[in-house]
Amino acid sequence: MPSNGSIGAFGVAVIAGVVEVLSRQATVIGHTYFEFGVETLGLFTLGASLGSVLVTPVGVFAAGYLIADSVDVARLYAALAFALFVGAALGTVLAQFALATTLGGEYGSLAQAGLAFLETGVSASLAVTVAGIAGLGTYAIRASTDGTDGRRQSAAVGE
Repeated sequence: MPSNGSIGAFGVAVIAGVVEVLSRQATVIGHTYFEFGVETLGLFTLGASLGSVLVTPVGVFAAGYLIADSVDVARLYAALAFALFVGAALGTVLAQFALATTLGGEYGSLAQAGLAFLETGVSASLAVTVAGIAGLGTYAIRASTDGTDGRRQSAAVGE
């Protein structure tokens, strides 16, 4: 049975994966959907990149830090990392598929499409996982130095 922390991490990762794809495709989206001019398209792309910077490293780090409170044992950190990685991969693939179908994106072959989806999925998933694990690690270090979570640490050591 997955913990609430793993479910929360999965949800945050899916959102971060979608944001990563949207920021990578901001130029195409701005040009195709909104028919922006060059200046507006540049600002739109800059805003999408800023959104990506705020969501993936900062937002996922904060979520990882907050989720760490619901994780009791160190071995559950691996489950959280897995949930982050799979959630981000799922989010990127779904967003890429949605954009490809609505924008009419064409690939040279099925293999080329698969590699494009895989590259974006893996790179976004790794970024999301690293940010989330950094948040978990920061919480664990703070808890061990402050002694704020000593009950859980002593219980984990005894198992």
